[in-house]
Amino acid sequence: MAVMVATSLLAPASAIADDYREFEQRLEEAFQIVWQERQPITSFGNQAVTLNLTDNKQVEITFVEEL
Repeated sequence: MAVMVATSLLAPASAIADDYREFEQRLEEAFQIVWQERQPITSFGNQAVTLNLTDNKQVEITFVEEL
């Protein structure tokens, strides 16, 4: 996301905040979990998984420590 000066894009009399974020692009990535444990994955229902997009446009997946 880029920070831009909104007043440079709109009419001078526009009543808006001076700074805003502009959507630049959408990135989509798929991932698959291969569960190879004795306890079924359904035993871990409603556990949080965090996805982050790194600076080099790679998806980083983080599971809760208890999982």
